[in-house]
Amino acid sequence: MQREVHFEQPDHLKLSERIAQQILGQIADGALRPGDRLPTESQLLGQLGVGRSTLREALRSLSGMGVLDIRHGHGVYVADGAAQSGLRRLDWALLLGSREMLDLVEARKALEIQIAQLAAERATESDLVCMRGCLDRLRAATTRQDEYAADVDFHLAVAQATQNDVFVRLVRTIRELIQHMLWQSPAQRASRVEEHARILRAIEDRDQVAAAQAIHEHFHETEERARALLREATRVPMGDRP
Repeated sequence: MQREVHFEQPDHLKLSERIAQQILGQIADGALRPGDRLPTESQLLGQLGVGRSTLREALRSLSGMGVLDIRHGHGVYVADGAAQSGLRRLDWALLLGSREMLDLVEARKALEIQIAQLAAERATESDLVCMRGCLDRLRAATTRQDEYAADVDFHLAVAQATQNDVFVRLVRTIRELIQHMLWQSPAQRASRVEEHARILRAIEDRDQVAAAQAIHEHFHETEERARALLREATRVPMGDRP
């Protein structure tokens, strides 16, 4: 039996963020559980009193974070791992605005440039072996989940090569905040593999300048992908079946 869920009209500021926060609150309180279907688009529009583009932006943000599963033509569902993949995040609000997300990508770029330079100086042979293994896994990835895991492990391996545990914790925290929004389609994997390969080559060569440049170029592509994702946020079709 479908549980009845009600939403309130949000305040006028940052409507999509407030809508997303309401949905997160419903999940946190147990009113919405993994596998539950959200009310239809027309029902949500009626309850929330907002425009279609605002609602879709909120849902797209949560889908990108792995909290919601948008099934085209069938509706929107709470993702199976929503509680684990989402509600433990340090600050949901940080994720829910387009400007904030781009700021976070920029901050991550600055951090990982410094990390790559230190890794080029301090990496041990064991660190390099770990990075090579992650790159091999990235090349061999056949699913988005495999790609995500290899990508995360590669960047953590670079951070570990600094021999500074604080960098490792910072990278892990920032990547938890934004990684689900930046998963790539299979068509983009080849370019991502080459971006990571350039980072590894620079670290192997002990070339701090090249390592910093490789990270800079990698995150330039990441920023472009983030902007493209945000441009799509209001163009996501939703099922509106009863």
